Amino acid sequence: MLKSKEKQLKGLVFRFRTKKYNLLVATSVLEEGIDVPSCNLIVRFDKIPSYTSYIQSMGRARKPNALFCALIEDKNFLKESLDLDVYVCINKVMVSHLIKNVDKVDEEVGLMEIDHNVEPFCPGGNADSPSVTMESAMDVIEWYCNLLPCDGVSTLQTISWWTEEVGGFRGHLKFPMNSIIRGTVVGEVMSSKTLAKQAVHFTAAKRLYEFGALDDKLLPVRPKMPDKIDAFFKGLTCRTIPDEIEEGEIRDDEPVEKLLKRSKDYTKTSFEGNKEWYRKKIPRVFQSRVLKIDEWYKVYRICLNLTEPKENYFWRKMYDFGKKDTAFGIVSSSEIPDVGKFPLYGGFGVITASLELIPDFKINLTKPRFDGAFEFQNFIFKYILGLENRLIESSKETPYLILPLRFSQDNMKKSWSVDVPAMNDIYAFRGMQGMKRPNEHERRNRARGRQRPDYKTKYENTVVVPWYKGNQKTFYCVETVDESMNPKSKFHDGNHSSYKEFIRSEYKTTIFDDNQPLLKTKLAGVGKGSKQLNYLLEKYSKEDEFPVYLVPELVYSIPIQASSVVQLKLIPSFLHRLYRLLIARDILVDISEKCKWSGILNEIHARPGDTGEDDDINRLTAEQIDKRLADIKRREAFQDRLNKRHKPIPEKQNIENRELHYEFIHPNKITKKDIQLFHEAVSDQHAAKKLVTSKGIDRTMMSEAELTESKIELTAMTEIDLKELNPPMDFDVQGGPSLLAVMEALTVSKSNDGVSNNRFFKIGWSVLNYMISTQTFMRYSDWSEPLMCQLRNRILSIQFLCAIAKRKNLAQVLSSSDFQPTYTWLPPGFQLIYAQCDIGEIAAQHKVPLKVYDLLDLDRIENMSKDELDLFVKVSAPKYVRKRPEVNVTNENQKPLVRKPKGKKQPTTGGIFSSYTHTEIPDMEVASGLCALIGAFFVKCGTSSSLKVLEWLGFPFPDLEGEEHIVHALAFISSEAYGLSSTSDNENLTQLLPFVSELEQKLQYKFGNPKLLLEAMTHPTFLANNISECYQRLEFLGDAILDALLTNHIYSMTIKKDTPDNAKYTTLELGEIKSALVNNITYASLAVRYGFHKHLLSMSKSLLDMVDNFIVYQEACEHHVVGHNTLVSDEEVFGPKHMEVPKVLGDIFEALAGAIYIDSGGSLDKVWKVFYRLMENEIDGFASAVPRSPLQELFAEFPSQVTFLTCTSKKTRARGREMVKITVGPHGSYFGAGTNKTRAKEASGKIALKMIKEEDLFIQDRDASRIMMMC
Repeated sequence: MLKSKEKQLKGLVFRFRTKKYNLLVATSVLEEGIDVPSCNLIVRFDKIPSYTSYIQSMGRARKPNALFCALIEDKNFLKESLDLDVYVCINKVMVSHLIKNVDKVDEEVGLMEIDHNVEPFCPGGNADSPSVTMESAMDVIEWYCNLLPCDGVSTLQTISWWTEEVGGFRGHLKFPMNSIIRGTVVGEVMSSKTLAKQAVHFTAAKRLYEFGALDDKLLPVRPKMPDKIDAFFKGLTCRTIPDEIEEGEIRDDEPVEKLLKRSKDYTKTSFEGNKEWYRKKIPRVFQSRVLKIDEWYKVYRICLNLTEPKENYFWRKMYDFGKKDTAFGIVSSSEIPDVGKFPLYGGFGVITASLELIPDFKINLTKPRFDGAFEFQNFIFKYILGLENRLIESSKETPYLILPLRFSQDNMKKSWSVDVPAMNDIYAFRGMQGMKRPNEHERRNRARGRQRPDYKTKYENTVVVPWYKGNQKTFYCVETVDESMNPKSKFHDGNHSSYKEFIRSEYKTTIFDDNQPLLKTKLAGVGKGSKQLNYLLEKYSKEDEFPVYLVPELVYSIPIQASSVVQLKLIPSFLHRLYRLLIARDILVDISEKCKWSGILNEIHARPGDTGEDDDINRLTAEQIDKRLADIKRREAFQDRLNKRHKPIPEKQNIENRELHYEFIHPNKITKKDIQLFHEAVSDQHAAKKLVTSKGIDRTMMSEAELTESKIELTAMTEIDLKELNPPMDFDVQGGPSLLAVMEALTVSKSNDGVSNNRFFKIGWSVLNYMISTQTFMRYSDWSEPLMCQLRNRILSIQFLCAIAKRKNLAQVLSSSDFQPTYTWLPPGFQLIYAQCDIGEIAAQHKVPLKVYDLLDLDRIENMSKDELDLFVKVSAPKYVRKRPEVNVTNENQKPLVRKPKGKKQPTTGGIFSSYTHTEIPDMEVASGLCALIGAFFVKCGTSSSLKVLEWLGFPFPDLEGEEHIVHALAFISSEAYGLSSTSDNENLTQLLPFVSELEQKLQYKFGNPKLLLEAMTHPTFLANNISECYQRLEFLGDAILDALLTNHIYSMTIKKDTPDNAKYTTLELGEIKSALVNNITYASLAVRYGFHKHLLSMSKSLLDMVDNFIVYQEACEHHVVGHNTLVSDEEVFGPKHMEVPKVLGDIFEALAGAIYIDSGGSLDKVWKVFYRLMENEIDGFASAVPRSPLQELFAEFPSQVTFLTCTSKKTRARGREMVKITVGPHGSYFGAGTNKTRAKEASGKIALKMIKEEDLFIQDRDASRIMMMC
């Protein structure tokens, strides 16, 4: 319909122009919407509302001697005629002014024809190559300025002026603050002002080409790293980055932290990048040698103590290992270092485990003893724990053995010794094959016997197996013999009268002795297929809480104590944790040797249950913190290079502006009344008022003091007590983090290992970001912010970090796969079959799990060579992994060598495969492990110890020549390099920032060099600043510093405040707190609260307008920090208006952090003290009440029931809006709109949550009314 009307309208105008129609009647659309140039007479019937309307309508009478008539009503004749006279006078003035300018232009055109002999600039040199002339130079300069980085609101432009000299006029040009040309460009003397202006732009265009800002086609060149630095990255990673990447696909050059923000559930394969198989690292102590016959070895006891028993636990007596006289020990070929204590978890509570050397106890491992110990070890792992697998076999080439120990007392001497009788019983038992079901005759004779056996002596603390269940062999641990119960006792299910009747009906077995007591047992949870062998997690199993009563006549005993079986279940978890701690110790030893840190091993022991939380630097005592080291290596300055960056002050000049006002009103001089008067006619101001009204705030009742001052009180600087983030380190005395902290850093979240490196990763990545940002800022002092961001992102990318980690084999020490002893853990004394072929390595090379060998008939290929196995895996692996078909591969005699795989599919976690010897790890997890290791050291000892980790890793940083330099100290630049060059600079700084003392008072920090403060407050559009640069470089540095400070503080919080049960924060909650603190909205709100915006130096009117709107809203909100969801008006469901948050306010907040960091000599502690005071209210508030957006609340309350659908029409999108429909389970659908899809989702979520809450309140009120009526 709309298109047909438009077409019809165009047809009417066309007929009028071609004189088919002589008369055209139109509405006000003729003023702007339609161009009708050929009119003899214009008659205006309605009232002329403004001068603009007069010009638009009168301007249609363009023919010579054309007339314009305006009709005026009699009753309004006087007023409207006066208005018309005013319009006519204004028109005469404008016409005369334009005529004068035309005369000047004609005069200058004549001069140009005489004097204009400048040849075009053509970089290509060919006639058809692009060139720039004096006339087109302005367009080239404008295009270049438009591509400079800015806040998205302001338009960066040049400013030009001219000076009158002998022979004519000379043009001067100044680029925006962040341009590659930082001085004033001076043109040649020309005969006219216009020529002088064109000449200086022409000179500036050539200068841009010389600096590399324009290419040979005279097009602006985006910032790009030098080729030598780019070659450095390609040479290190040995892998190129694809130019085109589809949406949603991972980029290897994308920072790790940004990838995690892209998806909350980043366990999906698409967010993990490349995956590789790595061989699992074995601790160094078990790599050196194996046990040999007839040699003496030390014995270590596995200590298991129930330190935190579960209340009212039914089987507590069985887990009181401290009261038992039996235990298990390890005889090792090498001395095992002490790794401290660590916790194990189960239904019993918490057990503190450790490995202690038995003093004065050595064992001569003779051949009988070795064979007995080896047989005992095979029995407990293979038959009791059920870790038998067709792909593993026992091997006597082992570095250690598990032995049974017994505590005895001889000649008043208490000691531990090897439990030889237990080993002999196991050796004589010869496995499960020796157990046979007794016949009926044997059981009748036993029941008729005169002597009744001593059931307590025979069965208590033993392991029994009911034989009447057929081939199903289930182990039970006997706690006691219950004399009060017998086979005639009532059965608990109510369907059977007695145990005897239950056994007869269910298992067709008769009990002959009705007087025998019953055995009170618990399910042992061992045997083949057992899943109860992971005791690293704080989760409790319920299947063994209730007792099971068995009949002695129907069971046979295993020659092993029940308490020993209970301990045996803990052995796999104990050994796995021991391996991980020993690997952590190997890392500390390597760092100690590489970095000459002799005291690193002084504090490796951790307390029971310690996971590194007490290593938080915020918990160090005052005695541990001394004065900072006076001689810090990182105080290397680049003063000479920075002193060259001072900008000259232009001479006295006549200013000619091009769409830019050089003289402007400073923000400090704008009063509240001026802002209110100016914004009466601005639509965004009305939106701000609507948001204020929606919050129920009456601005008319608020005084000006209440509007401008925040009611939030700041803590005095002297009352803030924060521990140092970089305490002085004595590397000969002080130690590093605990073994448990290092182990946690090397354990990814998917490992099901009881700990996770999520916390250390967040801290480590932010610290590494801070270190790399500092290096980039200091070493490349003449680089712009986009170029520095490119370099930082390349260094913090998955590809780069993974390459660094691989150089130190860090991937091999990561625990990334699910700990399941049945599939992923190789017991001591066992190895993969065909060790000479290394089937694990073959499978890893083809990136498939060991399950691929289930396709083989192992009995027929014992003599296959390594090449034949490799060929089989190469052919079969792709088919097995994708479809798992039945493959038919034959040998020379055409005998089938492949069978259909049996059994369940090997368990995996998050798409990660793991075998006994290898594991598949995504590059992202490798990079996160590197960052987590840095974070663990930072939490313990601050920046100094983190730098030691970088030195150990050989972390490279490129220079301008692409040469590799190892990061071992923070690059630093002194604040003196920013010193003022002259007295006039000091005077100009005072004029530009007249209220420096007020800002310093608010910060509670005195700047030694105020030039840094000026740079932090200068926007790129403020060309009057000839002393410093704009804030963008300082904002780059301050962003990294604040992120590191806040991340460390947030992720160091463990216990929630004001909670009676001392509940701990979850990783998700800590992430939500960080997201609420580290963002532009929070920074911008704080900048307004403390008045930083008053000192902003900007010449962009549109930017200042946006800042003013945000100020009005924040004052109405009493300067409380709000999120995007609060900045949405929920009055208009189909089109909520957003209050745009100026990015510049958050930028100057971050730039202030960078300025204080440099001015204070690179002190994180001083920066943290200043900004913790400014953000203390938000830090404590968000920590006590974790902020959640409406969408998060909906997802939590209605899991898997919230869906979104984009339903934006072309008309809506043309108006710059997106529409989203949200459907919330049974509550129906709601709509929201915004400037983009993200804002529209936030709007729909807020309106949906509001409506749902109102529905719930209505239902509650209705139900309450009904109850009242019934009463």
